[in-house]
Amino acid sequence: MRVDWPIERVDAVLTGLTGDPRKIAVYIRATDNLLRERFTMAHELGHLLLPWHLPSANCEVGEGALDLPTFSLEEEADVFASCLLVPDAWLLHQVDRSGDDMSQLLRELNAAEVTTAAALQALRRYLLAGWVFVSYGERQRIMPTRGTRLPNVPADKLVEVLASECFAHGEASLNGFPVYWYQMVEPLALPEKNIDDPRSDHQILMDAIAMVEPDLQRRNSIGMSANGKVGGALREAAGRPAIETFQAVRHRCEQWEHSTLLAQPDFLLWLAERSRAVETGMTKRRRSKS
Repeated sequence: MRVDWPIERVDAVLTGLTGDPRKIAVYIRATDNLLRERFTMAHELGHLLLPWHLPSANCEVGEGALDLPTFSLEEEADVFASCLLVPDAWLLHQVDRSGDDMSQLLRELNAAEVTTAAALQALRRYLLAGWVFVSYGERQRIMPTRGTRLPNVPADKLVEVLASECFAHGEASLNGFPVYWYQMVEPLALPEKNIDDPRSDHQILMDAIAMVEPDLQRRNSIGMSANGKVGGALREAAGRPAIETFQAVRHRCEQWEHSTLLAQPDFLLWLAERSRAVETGMTKRRRSKS
């Protein structure tokens, strides 16, 4: 039910949560922003359908809920709303149609009829590391994808530095507001393994580490760190094109304490081979069962 109340920071109220579930009621604050109300309704539905969220009475659906430093119930409800209003299957279709044109992809998201923040949240759900979006509505918002390395500069200088350090950038209109995008990942070619190279992925990694670390015990420690650093990123990239995964994982390694390994051809070859394995589904677990 749409109702008027003066507390602008409270977008919705749920009642009847501790009694008969048939008496649960959802009240949405009436505004002149129907897209925001639509997102609020999907957000509240998330609270009702995710069983560990109840009881909860009041909601503050912020424009930047996914920027919270901890994984909260409000963030989970926002993810639910994003998935409901911008389904993965539809989003992937738009990604395929737009190809490498990020400005075109942003324009296609207008068809989802969600707020600018919700549309960008959906993109962040899908895209790998290396993208930053800057939107201008009531206030400037900077939204990097997971694992993206942002320049270590004051906030008021960040956009200027992004523009100077990015490898590509552009803009598009989303719900009447300009959205600027920056591609921070370097568009490198995917290294190819020589057909007569008999080394396993592990041996390629250890050969790369041996070029910078003479101590055997330290090599093993760095090897474990390398697998841990890229493991989570590779899981996120399951089924993606190897070149896309390679570029994103390489970008993540720029923030790693052993980032000097990026200068070693064998380390880049190891990242490329791991990226190819993720694209084809040939993970270590699957290979061991074959």
